Amino acid sequence: MLVEIIVQPLPKTNSNIGIDLGVTDFIVMSDETRVAHPKFLAKHENKLAREQKVLARRGRRLKLKQALS
Repeated sequence: MLVEIIVQPLPKTNSNIGIDLGVTDFIVMSDETRVAHPKFLAKHENKLAREQKVLARRGRRLKLKQALS
């Protein structure tokens, strides 16, 4: 599928903006707008712990099966 789109250029402005990717704030722009870090690990920490337990149990069962064989 091929789609042709005519792109209209945006009007020119005489302003500049700076974007800083930092450690304490994810993004700080030149107008002092701050964007916080997305907390991916904190959101899914409980699910990650649960899944790691499941995998650990599977590993122990497999070792036990192999030892009995």
